[in-house]
Amino acid sequence: MAIEKNSIPYAKALFSLATDKKNTAQVKADAMALIAIVKNNADFKDIIKNPTVSNTTKADLIQKLFSGKIQVETLNFLQLLIKKGRLGQLASICEAIIFLVNQAENLTQVKLTTATAVSDNEKSQIASKFLGDRKYEIENVVNPSIVGGFVLEFDNKILDNSISTQLQTLKNNLIN
Repeated sequence: MAIEKNSIPYAKALFSLATDKKNTAQVKADAMALIAIVKNNADFKDIIKNPTVSNTTKADLIQKLFSGKIQVETLNFLQLLIKKGRLGQLASICEAIIFLVNQAENLTQVKLTTATAVSDNEKSQIASKFLGDRKYEIENVVNPSIVGGFVLEFDNKILDNSISTQLQTLKNNLIN
């Protein structure tokens, strides 16, 4: 997901607060959990993006769902997003928070897409080959449509070593 430009100031505000309270790891974990909820729960996503749902209803829902489950700072931040009418940008803001925490920790976020599940050792070997000694956090996505090989995404770069892309390139070369 791309980070929306107007999400960055909100992310910086929560990141700054988390840094002051020395709980950036917990706030990052909260952000990751919130992204998963937005991506996997269509009803929740519809409610937070719907302008006809009142702020009071959204605030009550957020309080019921997350009170005691996420950091107090994150919960208060969600209430602020409701007041400012930015709760619909929750996923983008959370992506920006994760980016800021990773940047502060010199941690590279890596997305590895493979056709089948791979072991942790294989993930590490692939990432290490391209990242060297850098610290990284790897997310593995299984997508059978790539047929074989892998797609590695990091630092706004995409290394596509998939069989499907190679076949498409070959097809295009034969046609032209």
